[in-house]
Amino acid sequence: LTRCAERSRSGSVWGAVRWGGSCAFCGARAVKNAPKCAIMAANVPFVHPIRRQGQDSVPFQIESEYFDGAVKVIAPQVFPDHRGWFIEAYRRDSFSALGIPDEFVQHNQSCSVRGVIRGLHFQYDRPMAKLMRVVTGRVFAVAVDIRQGSPTLGEWFGCELSAENKRQVYATPGFARGFCVLSDEAELHYLCSATYNPATEVSVRWNDPD
Repeated sequence: LTRCAERSRSGSVWGAVRWGGSCAFCGARAVKNAPKCAIMAANVPFVHPIRRQGQDSVPFQIESEYFDGAVKVIAPQVFPDHRGWFIEAYRRDSFSALGIPDEFVQHNQSCSVRGVIRGLHFQYDRPMAKLMRVVTGRVFAVAVDIRQGSPTLGEWFGCELSAENKRQVYATPGFARGFCVLSDEAELHYLCSATYNPATEVSVRWNDPD
C-alpha cells in the first residue's frame, strides 16, 4: 500500500490504496484537486511495503536437525530496511515443504524473568508438536526424547533462542520441552498441534537423575 497523502509519480493526483482507489482509513476517494481527508492532512508517514527480491526467495531454512529430523532449528529469512525488519514467523505451506506438516491449533505466550525454568512439560493424551520462538530477551530451550522404544530415549537437545537470532525450535510429539531464561526478562511464543489438556499434563524436574 502507498500512503493516501503520497502523490503519484506524475505528481498530478494523490496516491491511494489499491482497494477502489480510496483511503484505507477514511474511505475518501483519491481524486485530483479533492480536499484531503484527515489522515491525508495529518501527513501520516506511511511508507511502501517491503518487497522481496526475485520470486524464489525462501522464507525459512532448516539450520540443523536432531533425532532423525524430529527436532529442527529453523531460521527465518529477514527482510531489513530503513524502518527495521520483517519476517514471516510461520507459513504452513513453507513449513510443510520443510517436513513439518502439523496443523497448529493453539498459540501460547509467556513472559518470565531471569533464572525462571519452565518445564519440562508434555501431555500423554493429545500429545503435541511445538514450534517455539523468542520475541523479547534470551532463553536456553530444551527438548528431551521421551518416545517409548526410541534408541535415543532420555537424550536431549538444547540451544539458545533470542529476539536477536530469531531462531525457532520445532519438536514432534514425544518430546518434553522447557526453557530457562537467560536475560532479565524473556517473552516466548509457541504454536501447538493440540489443545492443552491439564488432566494429562506431566512435568519432569530439569535435574532429575533418572
